[in-house]
Amino acid sequence: MIGSRNDISLYRRLIKLGVSDYIVQPFGPLHLLDSILSIFAETDEKELGLVLAFVGARGGTGASTVAHNVASTLSRKFEATTLLIDANLGFGTAALQFDITSPQGFADAVRERENLDHDLLERLVHWREKRLGVLTAPDRLDQLTAPDLGIMRHLVDQARRLARFVILDLPHGWSPWIAEALSSADRVGVVATADLPSLRNSRTLLEMIQKMRPNDALPEIILSRMPLRGKPQVSVDDYVRILGVRAPATIPFDATAASAEMSGRLMVEASPRSEAAVAIAALASRMTGIDENSRRKPVRRGVVGRLLGRRRR
Repeated sequence: MIGSRNDISLYRRLIKLGVSDYIVQPFGPLHLLDSILSIFAETDEKELGLVLAFVGARGGTGASTVAHNVASTLSRKFEATTLLIDANLGFGTAALQFDITSPQGFADAVRERENLDHDLLERLVHWREKRLGVLTAPDRLDQLTAPDLGIMRHLVDQARRLARFVILDLPHGWSPWIAEALSSADRVGVVATADLPSLRNSRTLLEMIQKMRPNDALPEIILSRMPLRGKPQVSVDDYVRILGVRAPATIPFDATAASAEMSGRLMVEASPRSEAAVAIAALASRMTGIDENSRRKPVRRGVVGRLLGRRRR
């Protein structure tokens, strides 16, 4: 209940009548959110999944490779049920990289918006392993239909019910539905390479994402394929200084990644002890808050995520 009288006697009477909390005007939005969160802090509601969204600062940064390997690491190394959603319309690589053939996928989930619940979504997902499900992107250009506003948020909400972690592999660029997917996620990773175009685009993405998520943590900047070969390189210090972020996560270049992809295997599966696989595991731990040893450390959620009861499974 919201009122204008700051009266302890009134507060006590309201509590006796069953009111959970009484907020005195004026108050800010964070005060209201904290009050609601405290009311529902002890509920026994089933915990919902944590959503990590990955997007490339430009084409060719390896954002999909990072997303796929993080998904595999969470399901195998951290033994967590994980759902990967490949939203790269027409050009998704999850089906190839995981060596799966699925007649249904992301396009069907988008078309079934009115009927989509977590049971239907589970039937559309290809469960490659017990703990790893993949919702593949359409592989034909004539199947492309850009999601309408509201669909991505609804899809993410249903996906949270299926897995402890949901990984969104988003296309690089900017559109209303991509912005909606990013705003629906608990954590965002911007994958870049150590060059000037990536630095410029990363700054633009950070500015846009911060406007949408003013009360949430800054996106993770992930520098892949380090060091950049054959080109002048922008230093890690430049990324920190210009973007105003903590030191980016770095993923070393690994020649086994290309050969693994050709055989339908992931880098972390083909070479689990390589420097790149170790860096992927560290990134997964960094973004989820799970300690690599205990695997039990809880993650601190964004304000909106906590308000909606988005707990991990």
